[in-house]
Amino acid sequence: MTMRRTIALCSALLAGSSAWSQALGSENVEEFYRGKEIRLIIGEGPGGGYDTYARLLGNHLGKFIPGSPRIVPQNMPGAGTLRATNHIYAVANRDGTVLATAQRFVFIMSLLELAGAQFDSTKFSYVGSMSEDVGTCIAWREAGFQSIEDIKQRQFTIGTGGAGSQLTTFAAALSNTLGVKLKVINGYQSGHDMNLAMERREIDGRCGVSYSSIKTLTADWLAKDKIAILLLLGIEPQSALPKVPVFVDLVKDEKDKLALEVLMTPTKIARPFFGPPAIPGDRLEALRKAFDQTMEDESFRNDARSRNVEIIPLGGQKMEDLVKRLNDMPPAVVARAKELVTD
Repeated sequence: MTMRRTIALCSALLAGSSAWSQALGSENVEEFYRGKEIRLIIGEGPGGGYDTYARLLGNHLGKFIPGSPRIVPQNMPGAGTLRATNHIYAVANRDGTVLATAQRFVFIMSLLELAGAQFDSTKFSYVGSMSEDVGTCIAWREAGFQSIEDIKQRQFTIGTGGAGSQLTTFAAALSNTLGVKLKVINGYQSGHDMNLAMERREIDGRCGVSYSSIKTLTADWLAKDKIAILLLLGIEPQSALPKVPVFVDLVKDEKDKLALEVLMTPTKIARPFFGPPAIPGDRLEALRKAFDQTMEDESFRNDARSRNVEIIPLGGQKMEDLVKRLNDMPPAVVARAKELVTD
């Protein structure tokens, strides 16, 4: 009887020790990811720029993660990628098996206390950004808009994906600082859908569309002069577009300039990839390292070139630092930024 009790006690202690070790995360990264899938949630529908970048990454990232998990892209469109961002923050597993990409400007929505942002952007697990980029306002040539001055004279109808797009389009900021006349049509599921709407003349153009997306997905528009690029939604001129005015340069008030610099800073993380808060540290480190290795991999680079996709990567730690710096901006500057994006 004594021997049986001893064996039972040892078994219980071993079981408890095993459970305690797992709770402490003793299972190494390779063991954890072996045979698993990582869901890569894409905040827009198929065919747009974010979808293109995400699927390109998904084709290569897994081989650099210990255990070689399979990357499974999943589109989750809605509210200008806000639906996917809220899901990642509040619903998705926090074990490193769910990542996402969303519009770059969602990360300052919580700072600006904008409706629908149910997250604290400083708490996401940032993995890396595939490129920096500048947004543009473009018009379909047949709509008759040739410059930003034309938009001040008559109504310019643009399309968006919903609530999360208000910082991508900057419709309110453009109206509040430049006095342009914009009509916004919500509800498009992807950039591809908005492009089709332009071609069908349902809308006059788009504000917020990345220049890289135009070059990658609609190169014929440029080659055949089907669009006019009216404005750069950024803080610096672009060598490729020397004649296109920069939003910040057109604004006269110095307080507004500072506020716009806060609003435009996320262009540095134009193709962001991130996970929910509190991913275990060793797994987040492995994901960041795998992302960096992917960006340098020759087969990945060749794949990107074949798709005409521009790669200007930024590591996950630098992304995290950038978001934190934005959230530490002086209250007066943040307050003015809030005013500029309010209708």
